[in-house]
Amino acid sequence: MKKIAVIIILITATFYSAKSQDAINVLKYKPESFSIDLNGNLFLVSGNSLYKISVGDSIALEFSNKMYGLISSIDATNPFKILVFYKETGMIVFLDNHLKELQSPISLPKQGLLNTELACTGSDNSFWIYYTDTRQIIKFNYQINVITSTADLSVLCPTATIPTLIIERGDKLLMEIPDFGVIVFYTTGNYCQTLHFPKISSLMPLSETTLFYIKNDAAPYLYNFATNTFNSL
Repeated sequence: MKKIAVIIILITATFYSAKSQDAINVLKYKPESFSIDLNGNLFLVSGNSLYKISVGDSIALEFSNKMYGLISSIDATNPFKILVFYKETGMIVFLDNHLKELQSPISLPKQGLLNTELACTGSDNSFWIYYTDTRQIIKFNYQINVITSTADLSVLCPTATIPTLIIERGDKLLMEIPDFGVIVFYTTGNYCQTLHFPKISSLMPLSETTLFYIKNDAAPYLYNFATNTFNSL
């Protein structure tokens, strides 16, 4: 179902429609996940390769490093500092807008963080991880110093289901938990609210208050959690 959700979103990306003779068939890259930055550039993850497709370009940029393993997720919130996370090896790589490495990769296992499930970009030169041993989301600077962290998520989510997404938008940090919903924190690490989406399949924050999500039946919706309103697409 996750792949179906990805395909639906990619097909509905109108700036890659057949109107342009230079349009790229994004499905040829066999994407397993994706991200879109604030400039409308599309990033596709396939195995250990990352592809960037820019509006109007007929050739995709590619980044791949088999030494790091398979790409688990990316975060293109900052289009000039893209976070690439490798769960298998616990590596975090930062790329510029040309998909070139900006600095030496961060090895979480070398910092004693052996069971990191998720990672995302944070504001003010930082990044977040979800650490399964303590069930916490922890914020680090690039020197791997802890800035802040959430409380043990067992209090907010008694289910043992593993989260599938963390992402920062504005002053909020969102965590998606399948068959439970979305837990929203402030970027200080303090709890904000819980959005109960028991049948959610895929989610993408569009702004500080709006979520695009797909239900298990492949129906797409927009949800504004400031006004608590739903709109089907």
